[in-house]
Parts: sequence; C-alpha cells; structure tokens
Amino acid sequence: MNKKQTGIRNQIQKPLIIFIVLLILCSAILSIILVFGVSYKVAMKRAADQARSAAAIMREYKALPGLTKFWFENRDDFEKIYDVRQITVLEEEFRDHYPQYVLLTDVTNDEFNLMSEDDKRLYAEVCFGRISKEYDKIKRYFAPQYLYSCLVVDDKIYFMITGSLENELRVSQGGDLFELGSTLDYIWGVWPNLDKALKNHSSAKITNGTDFDSGRSAAFSWETIDCGETGIMFTGASEMYEEVAKQSLPTFSILLALILVAFACLEIWVMRLLKTNVVRPVEREEKIIIDYMDNKDADSASERLKNIKSGNELEALALNFSSMIEELKRYIEEIRSVTAEKERMGAELNVARQIQYNILPHTFPPFPDRKEFELYASMEPAREVGGDFYDFYMIDDDHIALVIGDVSGKGVPASIFMAISKTIIRNTSGLSKTPGQIFDITNNALSNGNDENMFVTAWLAIIDLKSGEAVSANAGHEHPVIRRADGVYEKDIYSHDIVMGIMDEIDPYKERRFKLNPGDSLFVYTDGVPDAINSEGKFFSEDSMMSVLNENPEASAEETIKHMRTSIETFVGEADRFDDVTMLSFKYFGPGKKD
Repeated sequence: MNKKQTGIRNQIQKPLIIFIVLLILCSAILSIILVFGVSYKVAMKRAADQARSAAAIMREYKALPGLTKFWFENRDDFEKIYDVRQITVLEEEFRDHYPQYVLLTDVTNDEFNLMSEDDKRLYAEVCFGRISKEYDKIKRYFAPQYLYSCLVVDDKIYFMITGSLENELRVSQGGDLFELGSTLDYIWGVWPNLDKALKNHSSAKITNGTDFDSGRSAAFSWETIDCGETGIMFTGASEMYEEVAKQSLPTFSILLALILVAFACLEIWVMRLLKTNVVRPVEREEKIIIDYMDNKDADSASERLKNIKSGNELEALALNFSSMIEELKRYIEEIRSVTAEKERMGAELNVARQIQYNILPHTFPPFPDRKEFELYASMEPAREVGGDFYDFYMIDDDHIALVIGDVSGKGVPASIFMAISKTIIRNTSGLSKTPGQIFDITNNALSNGNDENMFVTAWLAIIDLKSGEAVSANAGHEHPVIRRADGVYEKDIYSHDIVMGIMDEIDPYKERRFKLNPGDSLFVYTDGVPDAINSEGKFFSEDSMMSVLNENPEASAEETIKHMRTSIETFVGEADRFDDVTMLSFKYFGPGKKD
C-alpha cells in the first residue's frame, strides 16, 4: 500500500510542478500582453473622447465657417491672443459693439459676414482666444500628447488651434508647438480612415500610427467638421501607448506578484494533500460506484459513501458522490415535470409571437381603395419574439405615415419595449404633430423610468399623397433607400439624430424634407438586413442589399420585399439568425390610379 501511495505521489508531483511553472510563465506573458492591450484600448478611448470634446467646442460656434475662413486667410498676420485678461478686454469691446449677443457662440455665419472687417477681426481674435483656452483646459485635465484642429487644403495641413500645457510654448511664443499659421505636408494614403473622412465629411478613428514628429507608437482619433467653402476641418487628439502603459505597470506588477503567490500556495497545499492516505478511500469509493453501476441500488450506495471517513477532501468527494446519486434519482423523477414546463413555456412564447404578429399590420394591400401608392412590409424575429417593428397608417385622407424601428436587445423585453414605442409613435401622430415633434414626445416618454437603459432607433416619414412632399425624422436608424422613376435604388445619406429612450429633454429632432414623384420608390429596413451572417461568418452587407434591389427595380412593393427576403435566406443558409429582419417598401404613383 505504501508503494502505491509513493507511486501516486511521484506520478502526480512531477507533472504538477511542471504545470505550475508553465502557469507562472503564462501568467507573466499574459500580464505583459494585458498591460499593452489595456493601454492600447485606454489610449484609443481617451484620444477619441478628447477629439470629440474638441469638435464639440468648435461646433458650438454658429459662425464657424466664417471664422475658419477668416483665420485661414489672415493666418500670417493674425494676432494670436492667449492671455485671459486680454481676451476678456477684447470680449467686452466686442459686446459694446454688439450687445445683442449674450454668448459668443450665438453669432451666426451670416451675421459674421455682415460685420465690418475690424469687427470681424475683433470677433475672430476673441473666439480664437476663447477656444484656445478651452483646448488648454482639455489638455490640462486629460493630458493628451497633442490636441489640435486643422484644415487640409491643397495637400497641406494648416493648423488652426492647438491645446497647450503651461510648460509648453507655441510657435509664436518661441516654442515648437503648432498653432495658427503652422503647416505640414499632408500625405494621402498614410491615414486611410482620415482620407476617407475628409472626402466623405464623416468621423474617423486611427488607432495605430506615428505621431507627426515623435516617432513613437500612438493612438489617434479625429473628427471632421464641415466649414463650408473653406473646406473640412478635423479636430484630433493623440495618446502615446508608452505613457499609458507606464501608468498601468505598477498595478499589473502587483497583480503578477499576487498570481505568483497564489500559485506557490497552491503547490504547497497540493503537496501536503498528496502526503495523506488517499489510496484506500479512493479504492473504497471506486468499489461502491462499481457496485452501484451493477445493481442500481441508490439508497445502499449513498449510505456506504457517507460512511467513508478519510479526514480530507476525499471524504467530501464521497459525500458529493452520495449527493450526486441522490440527486440523480431525483433528477430522473423531475425530468418529466421539467420537460412539461418547457413545453408550457414554448406554448406561451408562441402566444407572445402571435400577439406581436397581431400588433403589426399584416393585411396587404392595407388600403385597397387607395390608388396613389402601394406598400408591403415584413418582420421576421431572430427568436420567438423580436424588437423590430414597422407601421403605416393614414393620418388623414391625404397623408400617410411610414414607420420602422429597431429596439436594443432581443426576446421578450425587446418585444415589450417595441410595442410601447410603436404605440406612442402612432398615438402621437394623431395629435397633428410633425415627425420631429413625434420623436421628441416619444423620446421623453420612453426615457421616463427607463431603468434598463433600453433604446430604439426609428425612422418616420409623413407623405402628402397629392403632392408627394414628405417630411421625415431619423433617430439613429439606417439610411432610407430611394429609387427615382426609371432609375436605380440609391441610399439617401444624411446626418442622424440620437436614438430614443436614452435621455429626455435633448435637442429637438431635426426634420428632413424630400419629394416623391410618380413612379418613385422607397425602401427602409433594420440592420438585420445588411448584418445577416452566413455559416462562414460573412455579412450580407449593404452592397449586396443594393444589388438585390437593383436586380429588378421596377418590381412591385411586395415582389421587392419577397425577393430581398429570399436572397437573405439563401445567403444565410443553415446558420443561426442573430438579429431580426424587418423591411418596408413603398411605391408612389401620384394622384389618380396606378398603372
């Protein structure tokens, strides 16, 4: 027996020591990787937050296009003022001339352009100083490596405003920190995302790159701002990975030390455990389990296991085996009731699915007497119930409302939030409200008591069936797709507003006006269409969606939806569906009968 115990210890002890050593090495490597991984993400997020904050400061100034043009054109002789007292004096002088402006940001671009050249310069100097101080605050509190706003004109970067610390000097003060009037060559292709953003007037984040002059790895983030005829300004911030990593090293060093101590304690505990008499209790437990497998006498096996007294973990293991046998016996008895309960839950989910189906309009054609248009819609949930919805209804004899939305999350909670959102939007539409006002009311209602922080993206359009004039609002939803008569489907891309349900009393939702001419078509959808994934992990994509739409652009609304649904199902194949797929197609024929 002693030989057996020695043999077990030898068989386990050596592999255990090797295993623990490998765990220690792996922990050290993972800790190092974690330091740089976390530093990478932290630097990336900090740069994005700082660039966003700088862009927000710029966007507050309604006269920004005119200011940017003035700064750019007068950059060589512009007086750059950074002293707070001097800025305050100039601001008071400006207010003496224009007392109607409570805030500097209230001056519109048209009002700025009507000022005299002296007043323009005065206002531009004050705004330059104020914005510079705001940039300095961001840099002082959050300490980015660089914080700046630039214009790209004729393949050159023209610096507008730069944030500075107290110990940093700008070029005009004898330092080397870029400011208004400083230039660099812009090399296209080095930062592809920024290239794309400058061309498309969109935001961009560069998470890897090299700073302008430091040569060290950095995380960049840029946001672009349309400055009218002057061009596109981008606000940027950069964070050095090394600096963030240095701040994180002490914490991760402590973590690594704790891991090493924990592994050392584990090895000592296991070594002591192996020195105890483990063979005989193991053999007894083995014999009892074999007897149980032969005769299936659960009561006898459980009682015999409870009588094993080894004074160590094997005694607990015997008790666990005893409990397991008893639980197995109960499990066999309970499995039937569990199966019945699952069947009941499945039946209830089917009822919920039918209720959700009944909530959405599903009779087509919905208005058979109306010849000015035709429409068709469908919603296929990824689970038994979903969070997508669509709706359409006549506001009066001449106006129809089209709605599509997508609630965050899946399952029953999303379906309930969907029903509430759809009901509020429809009921509010009956109050003679515009799409933007409807979304304002809906957002405030959904935000009230929304402890789960659910939200909904939605698109709403009200169309005049006599003239084809339409007004829409977009709360963070996908871009609508429009086809003009005898043309092809194209996305109608424009800036969206915030999703509904996150916070109340936000800025009013903006409205977009467009016109449908006889023969035009409209296609709206949720992100489940382009984001459908096949078994290879590939997305259906918006490009594929547009290709399918344009395979037969003359198709009816119903044919369009069914063809798109068939294309998605063919693409996805046997893969599991992860998101609801919802679509609505609307074809406008104008007053009178359709062809």
